[in-house]
Amino acid sequence: MQSAVETISDPPVLGAVLVVADEILLRLVVADQLRSLGFTVLEARSAEEALVVLKTLDRVAFVVTDVQMPGDIDGAALASWLREERPHIKVISVLEATSKH
Repeated sequence: MQSAVETISDPPVLGAVLVVADEILLRLVVADQLRSLGFTVLEARSAEEALVVLKTLDRVAFVVTDVQMPGDIDGAALASWLREERPHIKVISVLEATSKH
């Protein structure tokens, strides 16, 4: 009989990652890559949509946002809002490469 009980600890709980991009292919690629690494991923099509998510869910720990997006708020303004209102949330801003032929 074993004297010590072997236990498996649960992995640490990480907050969700919010991916914000109006370009669906960019959003899907980034979200899929993060999911393949084991992250819980939420998606938003605009900074306005991202703000709704951020104001209603406390579990977002990280935001990946496109810088240039249509609407009243772009990715840079979203990052600025996050620095002021949710400084604990880390942000990566992505410049979408566009090719002009």
